[in-house]
Amino acid sequence: MSLTCHVVKNITSDMPQFLVQKHKYHFPSYVRLADNDFDTCDKISILLGCDIFFQVLLRDQIPVVPGELFLQNTRFGFVVAGRVPAYAPTSSCLASNFCTTQSNLSGTSNEFIQPHCHLDKIVSQFWQTEKVPEVYTEGETEQQLTEQIFKESVVLHDDKFEVALPLKQDINKLHLGNSLSCALKRFHNLELRFKKDDTLFQNYKAFIDEYVDLGHAKYIDVSEYNLEDQAVFFLPHHPVFNENSLTTKLRVVFDGSMQSLSKISLNDVLLNGPVVQNDLFSILILFRLYKYILNCDIQKMFRCINVTPSHRQLQNILWRPASDSAIQCLQLQTVTYGLKSSSYLATRCLVELANRYRDQFCLASDALLHKTYVDDICLSDNDLGQLIKTRDELIQLLKKGG
Repeated sequence: MSLTCHVVKNITSDMPQFLVQKHKYHFPSYVRLADNDFDTCDKISILLGCDIFFQVLLRDQIPVVPGELFLQNTRFGFVVAGRVPAYAPTSSCLASNFCTTQSNLSGTSNEFIQPHCHLDKIVSQFWQTEKVPEVYTEGETEQQLTEQIFKESVVLHDDKFEVALPLKQDINKLHLGNSLSCALKRFHNLELRFKKDDTLFQNYKAFIDEYVDLGHAKYIDVSEYNLEDQAVFFLPHHPVFNENSLTTKLRVVFDGSMQSLSKISLNDVLLNGPVVQNDLFSILILFRLYKYILNCDIQKMFRCINVTPSHRQLQNILWRPASDSAIQCLQLQTVTYGLKSSSYLATRCLVELANRYRDQFCLASDALLHKTYVDDICLSDNDLGQLIKTRDELIQLLKKGG
């Protein structure tokens, strides 16, 4: 495993969240505003720590609306502060067809905003927006079984982890049905997208080629499988784009939730596993406690971990490098995006690595155990030298996990 360090460029929240009707307020002509476009919704570009914030504030304060809005002088100029009535959200912040009911921030009255849509649609859109991502809940005994399977199967050999997929039953007893025809149909649909977008095809092909070159997948002959009696599964795949990524703009994701003709998916027969890392809130609170920060990403964390050879037959995809060539089978060798158990297996390997080398790499082990969320390590310290030492330890420790 290797580290990529980077600087957080900006914050994604938008301010202000409500339309501010600037023309309704009178500001003295001698006042120089720090931001003349304070009423325009835009990204937050920087957060000031409390040690900086109070050095920025100056004494002068000018009331604009008594008890509500005022101008506060700062070293950058005057800023508009206080309470304003809540009007419709600006179009750049929220979708224009979304309706809201807001209380007047002054507390004196309620204001109903209804841009020609019905309340039942509003509520439906609200709950859709607030919908929590699907979480695979399991009983305590199932989580214990996942842990038992991991402990019995995990191997660290030549600085490389190898794990078994946490199956609900023995692989020789699985009857998954015909997934090949379903995956083939999805692949043909994907090729239709390639015909319309050659850039997409070239980027996709580069991703698959890298996958094979790194040994994370290998071509096999489908005839090696007994598709009638053997537990074999073919995963459809599709592109996911992340324009903000510094390294990978396009990632191929495999769909473990696709059902075979027998209405069974690979995710149906996999255990999810318990959460083995601290919750994100706790990690972020710890991250903001001290003066200096270290933020880094573990490159290709899932793909750094091999899957037990006997379970790789459950991870097949269809691919061909050109539309006029034969469709081939690629067997994925490593922990795969899109499977229910992948996050558990990857994060559990981090915990295993930290525990095995706790005495040798004390600082790095603590970072992996308490200050890591999935593949992002976020820690801080008042001692810059200590932070640099932690970074160096992390690089050495993660090398021992491949």
